[in-house]
Amino acid sequence: MNITIRPLTLADKNLFYAWWNDLEIRALTAQVTEILTNKEIDEMIAENLVDQNNAEFIIEVDCKPIGHIRIKENNRKRYFMIDTAIGEKDYWGKGIGTIALNLAVEWFTKNHPDEEALELEVNTDNPRAIRCYEKVGFCKIAKKHYNGFKDTYLMRLMINHSPLRKCTFKV
Repeated sequence: MNITIRPLTLADKNLFYAWWNDLEIRALTAQVTEILTNKEIDEMIAENLVDQNNAEFIIEVDCKPIGHIRIKENNRKRYFMIDTAIGEKDYWGKGIGTIALNLAVEWFTKNHPDEEALELEVNTDNPRAIRCYEKVGFCKIAKKHYNGFKDTYLMRLMINHSPLRKCTFKV
């Protein structure tokens, strides 16, 4: 199996019509689960492609698109944020997310050598994603509660540091 990441293009929008409107995927990866229109998806992708603070990737297995990774600068926080989703359910639980996430972290460290860390939020009821992030070296640093939404863990990966020394939050 050849796992790669490549830059997102506008031609990839059809993938998101299915992935972002799959209620099971949205329940695992998003706080809001209502169906999105194709126009809303088109607008989000077009906006993300022109945002110089975002890096958007498609995860491919043997040249087949199966997921998405986004790295974005978070103006309110100190670190960049990363989001990952495997949109093709046949590829869940096979370790592909871990490999793809490692590729994205490698890209990030080469393109942002002065950055200290990457952060992400993951729903507390998504153990498969939490395991994936921990395998890459992300550590839970806080549990967050949003009124009316699912609880999440804030996880951080310290770049060029031993992640085991940074895992101090106990759940």
